Amino acid sequence: MKTKSMYIFLLSTFGISFFFSCKKEDTNNSENTEAIIEIQKNDAEATRIYNLITDEINDISATLDTLNYSVNAKTLSSCVTVTINYHDTTTWPKTIILDFSSSCTTENGNVLGGQITINQTARYRDQGMLRTITFNGFTINENLVSGTKTIANLGFVNGFRTYSVTIENGSITTPEGEVIATRTAQRTRTWVEGESTTSRWDDVYSITGTTSGTTRNGIDYTATIVEPLLVARNCRWIKQGKISAVIPDLLEAVINFGDGTCDQIATVTVNGNTRTITLHH
Repeated sequence: MKTKSMYIFLLSTFGISFFFSCKKEDTNNSENTEAIIEIQKNDAEATRIYNLITDEINDISATLDTLNYSVNAKTLSSCVTVTINYHDTTTWPKTIILDFSSSCTTENGNVLGGQITINQTARYRDQGMLRTITFNGFTINENLVSGTKTIANLGFVNGFRTYSVTIENGSITTPEGEVIATRTAQRTRTWVEGESTTSRWDDVYSITGTTSGTTRNGIDYTATIVEPLLVARNCRWIKQGKISAVIPDLLEAVINFGDGTCDQIATVTVNGNTRTITLHH
């Protein structure tokens, strides 16, 4: 009888321990899932913001190119003051300073502030062009942006004009002072539509590459574009493509930006489970 009672006690104890062990594992998995989803949202938001900055700079660059860079402390589109050290099309490299008013709203609806300094070795369309961008108190839609962004024109690759893009010491901070993400990036930006026209609104780029950084919660991650991102000049959202993000020793999440529709809806899949998310404005 004593032996039987001990056997029942051990079974009961093991059952209780197993129950709590399973509950703890479930809780950890849930926490890990939420962490990886948050990382994907952070990385997607940072990607979108840096793409918007590239678009806005390209717009101003195209205008300056049309004017043969013959501007000095001239205001463009009522709220951008441009200063250039050489006012011609033959003297390179040039230093271009863009100074935005406190509430400079662009044609695409983005609100810019602060300064951007551009050091550029040739026109944007010229093969071998190197553009280095730094930020000085620069904000886009009230998010403070820092870091150095370098763009190099690689010429035509497989029939499309192609650029390499790197970001070093990048960070984006919300108006509340919260860092969305720090990041380093190495990407390729291919001009797949609109390159042969004078209108910028039909421009579409395909983007591939990798990023790494730290989220607002202090979690390190790496992210790889597993299906090229489709970015259109007439849409402020990433229209298509997939990014896979990984936390060391944790789960992998894949964010899917959709089928080409211009909206802020995306899905995140973790361990076979898919959730719909809404990206920030």
